[in-house]
Amino acid sequence: MESTVRDCYVVWERAHTHLSSIRTERGRALNDLLPALGDRLAAELAPLEVDEYRAARARAVTRRGRAPTVATVNREIVLLHRVLNFAVSRRLVAANPIKGAVKLLREPPPPDVVVDERGIAAILAELRDEQARAWTILAFESGMRRGEIRRLCWHQLDWDAGTIDVPGAHTKNGKGRVVEFPARSRAALAALARPGDRVFTRHPRHLYGLYVAAVNAAGVVGADGKRTTWHALRRSYVTLMRRRGVQESVVMRLSGHRDRSVFDRYNVIVHDDIKAAIEANAAGRAKEIAQLRTAPRRPPRQSPSSPRNARFASCPML
Repeated sequence: MESTVRDCYVVWERAHTHLSSIRTERGRALNDLLPALGDRLAAELAPLEVDEYRAARARAVTRRGRAPTVATVNREIVLLHRVLNFAVSRRLVAANPIKGAVKLLREPPPPDVVVDERGIAAILAELRDEQARAWTILAFESGMRRGEIRRLCWHQLDWDAGTIDVPGAHTKNGKGRVVEFPARSRAALAALARPGDRVFTRHPRHLYGLYVAAVNAAGVVGADGKRTTWHALRRSYVTLMRRRGVQESVVMRLSGHRDRSVFDRYNVIVHDDIKAAIEANAAGRAKEIAQLRTAPRRPPRQSPSSPRNARFASCPML
């Protein structure tokens, strides 16, 4: 009996239960992919059927009252590719039938929302809940992902060294790393109660609701007028480190970005960055010109009558 897309997914999930994102992937599969394509024979899945699936998803209405974003639909197609490629490795199908034929849709650029120290101070002034404040400060100062903060445990914190050990089981790419744990974050977390090993015991949706209310009250928006989100704090961390002169390779190591193209989406370049670059370039150019003007001049060339050239002048011509 030939395998269906659902059969391939079941095999893929059993082999990937260790992924920190498995709950999210399971939700994508059970809620959207499998109801639409699960009964299709994996070997006979046509690119046209995937196109029809994406068109249907563009007309759907999510629980937020609007159609899913392009990024959401792309994540679903990425999952479908992974499932089919894994099915090929397990010899459930001979080949991935949509490989090379179904490309990801072009995603719109990320919002130009960079929260600086003035912005975070305005947000914190409106945020009274201790856990929501601690989560916001930690996201702003460490660049950790939402899932990494949600799973954060007390034993991961090194209070003396000022670092946090993020294990690979908590990261998106499965690679562990060490992140910053500055003094302001340490003070915010030290004020929290410790009923168990988990640092944050409240549901993330509740904390995010408090954060959104504080952002709206503070009026913090990006250059495009869009409201900042928790994820924008991670983008702000990357951008501010780059502005402060930290090498981009080091920023990528701290933020956990392994792909340069993904990092570039987080490294926001706005008008002020362009203006600062122009001013820095102009200052450097002026400095170089000034050094040329003040540099000692080269000594004049010696004439044939000088003592050094006298012996050459008296030599007979050959």
